[in-house]
Parts: sequence; structure tokens; C-alpha cells
Amino acid sequence: AVGALPRLLDLGIPDYLAAATVDGILAQRLVRRVCGGCREVYEPPRDAVRRLAGDDLPPPMFFRGAGCRACRGTGYRGRTGIYELLVVDDAIRDGIVRRAPRPEMREAARRGGMTTLRADAWQRVRDGVTTVEEVLRVVQD
Repeated sequence: AVGALPRLLDLGIPDYLAAATVDGILAQRLVRRVCGGCREVYEPPRDAVRRLAGDDLPPPMFFRGAGCRACRGTGYRGRTGIYELLVVDDAIRDGIVRRAPRPEMREAARRGGMTTLRADAWQRVRDGVTTVEEVLRVVQD
């Protein structure tokens, strides 16, 4: 979501206008859902879990689909969204006007309570909705 701010400015929207009118930006990605018909416990590669979760503790169990008729052997059935909502507060508005670097804006957004795509995706993995591998396929830094 933070990456949309410089794009608006690159499109020629004056910084003062963007700061005054943008109230929020929503980023969304779709991830495949683990098939409920063939869901099984599995152990994903540790390095993949580390890349996604960082220092957060992993859940006691990870789930994946083994593949069945319902999912046509893919292990996935349907999709769900993962989201990142940036609420534009005074710190973000100031950063827009100053044309602050992206890392500074991202940190201001986190301090303001923004949940990142990666954090929302990790929660979906913890809930057994999708897999570590699926999230890493879709979410990139």
C-alpha cells in the first residue's frame, strides 16, 4: 500500500493534493485456499517458514491439501484475500509532502498500526487457510 503513494506523485498529482485527499490505500492479493476435502498436516521447509514468519513462533500444525477429486489433485480449492490497509494519518501526510523515502514511509505506516500483506498472510497460514508455499509465491517484498 505504501508503494502506491510515490506512484500517485509520479502520475503528476501534486504532493499537497495527495496528502490532503487520500485517506487510505488498500493492497490486496489472492491466495489459494487449502482444500477442505483432502486437508492434511505437513511440515513445510524450515527456511520457507523463516522467510515468511521471521521471529514469530510457528503454529503447532501446518496444513496442505493432499489432492483429491474436489480440488482436481491440486490441494487447493478456492481463493481468499490477504490485505494491507494504509490509513493516511498526519505522519504519512507529512511524509507525502516531504517526499520521504519509501522505507521511512513504511515505518511510519507500521507505527500507525498498518498490518502488512506478509503479516496478514502469515495469520492465514496460522489459521490453516493456506500454505507457506502459496503465500511466498504471491507475496514479495
